[in-house]
Amino acid sequence: MLKKFLRETSGNIMIMSAVAMGPMLMAAAVGIDMAERHRATSAYQAAVDAAALAAAKVLNSSGKAPAQAAADAKSYGEVVFNANIENLQNSSGTIEIDTGNGDCVGQGVVATAQLSHPMFFDGIHGYFTSQGSPDTLKLTVSSEVKCGNDTLEVAMVLLRNEAMGI
Repeated sequence: MLKKFLRETSGNIMIMSAVAMGPMLMAAAVGIDMAERHRATSAYQAAVDAAALAAAKVLNSSGKAPAQAAADAKSYGEVVFNANIENLQNSSGTIEIDTGNGDCVGQGVVATAQLSHPMFFDGIHGYFTSQGSPDTLKLTVSSEVKCGNDTLEVAMVLLRNEAMGI
């Protein structure tokens, strides 16, 4: 009886499909969570970059005293950061903008954000990574901007060579 059962192949595809369904769904869930992790990380990095650049622009172009310019730069950087993460649903984050002594050319601007982003499939993300709890991705993203001086150097070189016929 057992030999006959093992040789029988009709209906085998149903059993194989049922057995394979679990691993296939798990692989799809992991793929979706990892794609969301990459999307969130890219979006947060872009928000922090934009905030650092905005703060550096205010700091570099302000004609105010360094302390007031630094305060304005931090405030504007936070506004830009919050505007950029507004579209990431259920996400939350804080940003710290360090303008140092207010000298954008010397020290620059460093923006660091702590962010929390929900994941789609609870538990899967926490199992495969060590960032955050099973259902929330926790990120620390940083960006640094160094300002230049407002000069432009143009160097032109003319090569005189016998082979060129000059």
